[in-house]
Amino acid sequence: MRSRGVTLIEFVIVIVALTAGVALVGTSFTEPARSIIDNENIQIAWQVAQGCADHAMSRGRALYSNITVGMADPCPTLPTGVTRTFSVTDASGAGACTGIAGAGVCRNVAITASRGGYTASVAFMVVNY
Repeated sequence: MRSRGVTLIEFVIVIVALTAGVALVGTSFTEPARSIIDNENIQIAWQVAQGCADHAMSRGRALYSNITVGMADPCPTLPTGVTRTFSVTDASGAGACTGIAGAGVCRNVAITASRGGYTASVAFMVVNY
């Protein structure tokens, strides 16, 4: 007698082999996906820090007294999941303005943005001539 088709045991063996193959292939996609998420977090942190620095610089260009020591964060609203710190300190007495002709008052501005464990920092000085 000739048999046609496959037995149940052969079918189960094929399913187990295919499942193992799919599982091995599937794990190779998790690291690139994690890398993409990390890259997105880094880019957003830098964009927020740079955008806040640009905003603060535009305030300083309009009128130097717009950037004051201890001022509140003047930057636009944050995207979801981002934290930001904004600080202005007086650098006039620390010698930071030494060598800048006509410099009266110097202020250091530091901005730090974080998302997903990644931090970006931007620091600059505003000088009143």
